[in-house]
Amino acid sequence: MGPLNVASSFTIIMHTKVLSGSGALISLQSSSTTSLQINADTSGNAVVVGSLGQGPCFVSDQWTQLAVQVDAINSRLMLYCNASIRINTTLTATQVNTTKTFTSIQLSSGVSALLSCLIVFERTLTPLEIASHLFYCPFRPDGTYGNHPTPKRHCGELLKSGITRSDWYIIDPDGTDGPVEPFSVFCNMSDSNGNLRAATVVRHGLNPRTLVNGPAGSLNTAFAVGYEAITTQMKALMSVSAHCRQWLQFDCLASVIYSGATQRTGWYSRQNQLQPGWSGVPSATAGCACSLRGQCAGGPTAKCNCDQDDQVWRTDGGWITDMDLLPVSKVAFGDSVASNGYFTLGNLTCFG
Repeated sequence: MGPLNVASSFTIIMHTKVLSGSGALISLQSSSTTSLQINADTSGNAVVVGSLGQGPCFVSDQWTQLAVQVDAINSRLMLYCNASIRINTTLTATQVNTTKTFTSIQLSSGVSALLSCLIVFERTLTPLEIASHLFYCPFRPDGTYGNHPTPKRHCGELLKSGITRSDWYIIDPDGTDGPVEPFSVFCNMSDSNGNLRAATVVRHGLNPRTLVNGPAGSLNTAFAVGYEAITTQMKALMSVSAHCRQWLQFDCLASVIYSGATQRTGWYSRQNQLQPGWSGVPSATAGCACSLRGQCAGGPTAKCNCDQDDQVWRTDGGWITDMDLLPVSKVAFGDSVASNGYFTLGNLTCFG
């Protein structure tokens, strides 16, 4: 393999199946010495990264998703196996100096192994990015394992190419020449009636239904939303999609969204800006979906059902569809007494 020219931090992702033997699986070499070495021991089901630590990782004759990351700025080395971190250790100054510059990757002949989808990033990746790229080399429909074809821009193009199975796939919205790296999404290839319709789904890490039980105040109980793609990747997806949406719902008990002119509950755009309206209303419009029909629990002039602020469970929900604001980055709650209820945030879903 050619020179890496890694200046400081880096991340290596690969998929491997160790067939037999033990010893160096892959070595990263500087101009004179081996600076970092990943050893496989199938009998002990273990991996050793140089002299920096070890942890169970490889199982004989099974595919393993492996990520090794050196963060030279924060002097950390991390090893992920199948998206689970196994080593997270501090590097000494000497170790940082000897691991931050490599000239080549050497594949050892001491271990019989299969390697697939070896990717090198000349930077550190966030845990979400690593989890996303660990899906970069999925199983083929015929059950074999290998490089995926050139990624499509979105799930709709996969459907048009003849792929009808709902599953995880890699997409590349700005193409192979674009600056945005490919990433993993879930392609839902049928609608609720079983008809073929491709939906590109980017998941977040919150629970499907999240409890809200916070102290009195406005917007003081906040839930940050992390996704299995970074913002630039989601923006690229939306730029090639006909429309995108995200469901947001609040099931409330004696907890309001608006208290007179004061907004007690709200959501934040990807730019981290509080939006004046709840879900189901046009951008920059205060209120909830029921207010558009004049059918809120408080009457034709009420903004939301939850604003009744009584001991009855009520619901306000709807779609957020403004792609200049999506995805939701944070949801915050508050009340003059306390916040009580549950909120549901759907995944970012794009079509066509």
